[in-house]
Amino acid sequence: MKDTDIPRKVRWKVLRRDSVDDWPCCIYCGRPAEKGNGYGLHLHHVVRRSQGGKGQEDNLVTLCFNCHNELHNGNQEIQHYCEEYLK
Repeated sequence: MKDTDIPRKVRWKVLRRDSVDDWPCCIYCGRPAEKGNGYGLHLHHVVRRSQGGKGQEDNLVTLCFNCHNELHNGNQEIQHYCEEYLK
């Protein structure tokens, strides 16, 4: 397993942390996970893997597909929000 990979235990810790009423949600827009196993939600490396970001709880946030896509298309507001969220 690479340092950038996200172990299952870490994945569940992040999803629990980023929950509202025990239901995982996007930390930016608040969109909840779809019923089942969290489809529609992604874990985002705040410090990108290409920049040495690790798959650790203190570098991961939960984003919905749309917010994650917007962030990777250059939306710096979402990136800044994610950084502040982890402080």
